[in-house]
Amino acid sequence: MQEEVMLKHIRLYVNEYSIDVQEDGIEAIQRMKNMLRPDLQIPLFFDNK
Repeated sequence: MQEEVMLKHIRLYVNEYSIDVQEDGIEAIQRMKNMLRPDLQIPLFFDNK
């Protein structure tokens, strides 16, 4: 992959919302995680359980 293409992808997905998802983002991720089959549960870096 060319460096410029790589940087465009990074800029597309890494932004102020992906760096700090805040409370709303954490809640949304937890809701999506809870929709997974139990055998597919994955730990998240902010899990406090």
